[in-house]
Amino acid sequence: MKKARVIPLLCLICIIFCSCAAKRYTDTLSCKEVANELISKISAQESYKSYSKNEVSFLIDEDVSFDDCCFLYSSSSDDMSEIAVFHSSEPEALFDELCKYTDTLRQEKRSFVENYVPSEVTKLDDGQARRFGNYVVLAILERSERDTIFESAKEILSKK
Repeated sequence: MKKARVIPLLCLICIIFCSCAAKRYTDTLSCKEVANELISKISAQESYKSYSKNEVSFLIDEDVSFDDCCFLYSSSSDDMSEIAVFHSSEPEALFDELCKYTDTLRQEKRSFVENYVPSEVTKLDDGQARRFGNYVVLAILERSERDTIFESAKEILSKK
């Protein structure tokens, strides 16, 4: 009698674990759609310019691939804000590359930023990348804006 109860219970547990491992994030949105939606949450889109996919290669190791990207940066010379959205079938490697990018940015630009635009140092310090399924979002912004971007990305990319 106990075996008759245990086997269905184990099957139920397996089904629950499998459903927990299911994708939580969509894969259907373009990076440009996501980036434009994110930027609208914190400022006017007109104040940002974008790098082409080829220009973005300066920050990603050539061994790390991505399918799509949208990299936006502030057009103002005294604002170092950046927002980028990448999609990759290898998001772990891409996430690692973007973390390296933020670390390098902090190391190489710190003295310049401190001397010429000291108000932007907090953005440099608060810059971060986060992963949402196969998307990786980079935000070089003040902490409150960065948090808004990441919360919005979670909402936009979550499967409904």
